Amino acid sequence: MQSRTYRRIIATALLLLAGVIVGRADMAPHYGGWRPRHQPEPCAAVRIHSVDSAQIDRQNGEVILTVNGEVSSAGWRNAELRIVDVRGQTAGETEAIYEFVACPPEHAVEAMTPITAALSLSPPLANLRSIVVKAQTNEKTVEFNGRPAQP
Repeated sequence: MQSRTYRRIIATALLLLAGVIVGRADMAPHYGGWRPRHQPEPCAAVRIHSVDSAQIDRQNGEVILTVNGEVSSAGWRNAELRIVDVRGQTAGETEAIYEFVACPPEHAVEAMTPITAALSLSPPLANLRSIVVKAQTNEKTVEFNGRPAQP
């Protein structure tokens, strides 16, 4: 009888150990540590739908570009402003061109949703006069002093 009980304890322990091993099968070593294997991959950011406003503010000695826009659905993430081009550096009237990008969700219900990105421009480019922010359907230009540029 003792041997039967002993076998059941060993069988139970082996099943529990197997469960722990299988439970760890979705884990993978990463730089000496463990992380879930199903981490979201870095996304391919794309331009947002539209830019609604762009403004430049000076806060605590920093120059901050803040841009508001719209995306086609909820769930977009990692909104950022990426520099695309710098024009006119030799003429002394520098214009910086940014694109407003974010990572779209894999599945979402379409509904126009606001999104915001901000970027520190400190120190600003030499002779910076204006900034253009581009989206899929439009672009906005602001003068470096924060007032909208004249069309």
